[in-house]
Amino acid sequence: TDAASNAALTNDEISKRFYFGGLFGLPWLWIVHSLHWHGKQNDDVPPPDNDRDLEIARMEHMWVKRCQNSAIMATAAWIIW
Repeated sequence: TDAASNAALTNDEISKRFYFGGLFGLPWLWIVHSLHWHGKQNDDVPPPDNDRDLEIARMEHMWVKRCQNSAIMATAAWIIW
């Protein structure tokens, strides 16, 4: 991939990549991504004003929740082991 295509990634695509990165043996990415996302939500950002931005925000939230749930399960499995 080149720099121009990486710059055009939307937040939901980045969240999806973090999730799949965690599946490929880097589960700490789930924790880092969840913490970053929650910090970003505390910023004063206006809500999405069109349907496309709203859909991207909804999909990003879905991937972050998957990261959170997977991080909890991986951490629990590691502690039990």
